[in-house]
Amino acid sequence: MKRAVLLLIAGMILVMLAGCGGMDEYDGMPPLPRFDADADDVSAPEPDVQEPRRHDEPLFLSELSIPFDRAAELFAAAEAIFDEDGGALWGTHLGAAFMFFDPATNHAVANRPVRDDSFFEHDGLYVGVLPEEALGGAGGVTRFDATRWAMMRWTGTEDFEDVWILQQMVRMAVDLQPSVIFGLGGTSGAMYNPHLGELFARVSVQMEINALMEAYISGGGDAMMDALHDALAIRAERRGRIFNIGRTENSNEISSGMGIYTELVLARREKDLKIEWLEMFIDAAITNGGQSLAWSYSQVSGVLYALLLDEIGVEWREGVRATHGSATNLGELLASAIGITEPMAIGLVDLERYGYSEITAAEITWMENNERMTQEAFEAFDGVPVLRIDNTGNWGFYGEFEALWVPQLPTPAGGWSGQVFYGDFEYSGNFGTITFTQGRMLIGHPYHRVPAARMDTFGSTIIGYDWVLELSDDYAIEATDNGFRVVER
Repeated sequence: MKRAVLLLIAGMILVMLAGCGGMDEYDGMPPLPRFDADADDVSAPEPDVQEPRRHDEPLFLSELSIPFDRAAELFAAAEAIFDEDGGALWGTHLGAAFMFFDPATNHAVANRPVRDDSFFEHDGLYVGVLPEEALGGAGGVTRFDATRWAMMRWTGTEDFEDVWILQQMVRMAVDLQPSVIFGLGGTSGAMYNPHLGELFARVSVQMEINALMEAYISGGGDAMMDALHDALAIRAERRGRIFNIGRTENSNEISSGMGIYTELVLARREKDLKIEWLEMFIDAAITNGGQSLAWSYSQVSGVLYALLLDEIGVEWREGVRATHGSATNLGELLASAIGITEPMAIGLVDLERYGYSEITAAEITWMENNERMTQEAFEAFDGVPVLRIDNTGNWGFYGEFEALWVPQLPTPAGGWSGQVFYGDFEYSGNFGTITFTQGRMLIGHPYHRVPAARMDTFGSTIIGYDWVLELSDDYAIEATDNGFRVVER
């Protein structure tokens, strides 16, 4: 029940997209070779040629697939945000090594020097072609050239307002230095919340978030206090019923939520802009959130507790920790700030005020569908060969699909647990594009797996039972012990 592209990456929303268009504004600029080569010996291709190239081939600014001026504006805007904050939020300047990259061409623009010989400097930025091993799927924190980079995919950024892109840059700056911000050990990373496959827990977290949103929007006074008391009562009831879930929820609220909190505080300063984003996120990731609720709940709850602590005027950020088992409990901080020593009983809360009946009905329907689709996933993989597709250098998933958490699939996918994407969607990468029609793909590392009970080959087109694979020119299908895999020739 997902807006799948929005929620895919990790529970991560607002993923930076992939591949920008032509470079007409640079047509009159002199070509700048990547190496110190004589311009007479190296000719620049036409600007509209956007083909992947080897790491050791010269790149000219005129053929760069990332609009240089646009990238420069975003780097400058992000640096201005970090300079203005000056370390006030987390006690450290958030400026970091950023790199925009286009997975369709391997082109990159960086805001810090890159010692790799493939890069050249232009107007204070660094332009070049990344080697395949440096490319990630959706970007993220990546080590390249002895530097930890925040790497962001570039596609269609001209369609996004600066605030959306800057939000992601701010969040990635937090991800780059967790140990500095959150102390020794940094963050433990977002963890799956298995209890959010249970009806009570799923209903509970949604009511808690609705209560927190009501408190945040209220603007203060008795209305805020009433909603906060209700939210903390709902939270306490869930944590009292289900053993030891507070440790995981607390850790995720810090490791997943504080990056989003930071981006909202620094990039969406007006409260109405924060509310706009929160309402969008809740609608996409929480309401009828499907399996992704197990990842996205702590992102939005962590943000809301942090914003409410700010709203009340509490100094709370110093000493915040995310390590599993000793993570800061934002709910406790808020309760202490408003003088609650013991949450009130759940029976005193008007649950309908926060959508109890409507949420419960929707979640029962989801759980029934999830059980059916999980069984269908078992049957689809049971006893059939699998096609493996390397997940490095991918361009991403597009379409409408469910994300199912499957505990353990039967052989020959045997022993594999994880998310199975199901629906009408496509997955693209250097290998080509595979398109599913009510099909299934087990998401994993380093390979994704697809049931291959049927495979008909027509040149570079491979047709399965519920999918069609269009291979790139340099790729082929190779037999393995338990099926097939896509390989580069």
